Amino acid sequence: MRAVAALAIIGVGAAIAGCGSGVAAQPSEQNSARTFVGSIADQVAVAGGAADVPGTPVRYHTIEYSTVVGNSGTPGAFTAFITVSRTIAVQTSSSASITTTDNGVLTFTTPSDRDRWVAAGRPALEPVSGQTVVIPPGQFSFIPQGATLTYQQAAALPGAVDALSTQVLAHLRPYAGPAPPPTLVLKLLGYLIAVAPTTAAARSAAWRVASSLPGLRLCGTGTDLSGRRGVGLCVDAGGEETEVLVSTQARSVLAVEERLLRQSLAYPSVPAGSLIASTTFITS
Repeated sequence: MRAVAALAIIGVGAAIAGCGSGVAAQPSEQNSARTFVGSIADQVAVAGGAADVPGTPVRYHTIEYSTVVGNSGTPGAFTAFITVSRTIAVQTSSSASITTTDNGVLTFTTPSDRDRWVAAGRPALEPVSGQTVVIPPGQFSFIPQGATLTYQQAAALPGAVDALSTQVLAHLRPYAGPAPPPTLVLKLLGYLIAVAPTTAAARSAAWRVASSLPGLRLCGTGTDLSGRRGVGLCVDAGGEETEVLVSTQARSVLAVEERLLRQSLAYPSVPAGSLIASTTFITS
């Protein structure tokens, strides 16, 4: 895997490519996606073994592209996009240190957005390069939304598909209600497969849960924020699309990204089809 020194910050125009069609998946597309993901699940299960059992600290790098809305709901609202690189080290106690290694590029959807940011006093939106945030034991979560998924909880995830699906939904419901949308479930599974300290059986089960998501489809090839290419798995819900970019050779998740399929008041001045979030994972 690529070392942190080689991380490349990519601007908005070179963000991950994908299909982003917003068209509901047809049965043949769903079958193709399920066959593709099922084959990866089979390979992960066969490749795993006793040496795969978690028990050591986890260290990885991310390149993160995100959308920030300032002064939301006011005439001075502006939308900005930020790209940062981070190094994340997680101990078995689920304590962690997160160091910003590059605070990258700040861009705006329109010149008017930048003008409103200036009128607001140019508030700081980027983290400071070299800054380290320390997270206490038991507090670091391997998933971006929902109830905390600690190191020990990730390591104990079951290898049975139904049991793992039940636990995934249990972590999401405090955040998303009784029926989390498939976009959010796919996003959680992407993070889980990419960096969580799971057994091979649990990772294989996570792939199988992903394959069962309604509307899952293959959505072409794409490039992550470090320039690696992979195959996209997409699902739509609520006017947004989640894509997981997959390395078929490594049987791993390269990136998770989200797109806006139709304009939303939550993202002022952001046109349909825009990338609104992307996280590239680089492990060693």
